Amino acid sequence: MAKTKTGFTGGGPRFFLGSRVAADSATSQRQLGLLWGTVAVVLLMLATRAERLAQTLPACTFKSLVGIPCPTCGVTRATLALADLDFGVALLINPLATLLVMALVGGGLVAGMSALRGRPLREPRWNLRPAERLGLVIVIVANWAYLVSRGI
Repeated sequence: MAKTKTGFTGGGPRFFLGSRVAADSATSQRQLGLLWGTVAVVLLMLATRAERLAQTLPACTFKSLVGIPCPTCGVTRATLALADLDFGVALLINPLATLLVMALVGGGLVAGMSALRGRPLREPRWNLRPAERLGLVIVIVANWAYLVSRGI
């Protein structure tokens, strides 16, 4: 067999290096799952103190300057409603934020349990196709239009 630029012949060393990378990736994915799960559990534990913590947050600067709600207005109130298990009110306040917070906590619990069982997380696909990007923009703008129309 002929030598390559790296000096290795055949597929042996590449296989070994590939296995090592896969093992490191599985370990880092497990750590990510444990971290995400820990964040979800901490958020659930803080839910009992959510009202007190929310009182320390400032009002929306964008809304006070411009007069209309920003795209994230109502996230705190929606999260407080979720902490009280009042899903309907949370959805009325900010539907997109409610779904994202539920996905964060629910996904974190699932990821943490999977990591504890030794299962790695699937890596998300971050390179969205143009149609997916457009869909995401439409969802965000529609949620913002909803917030403006409701005067949140």
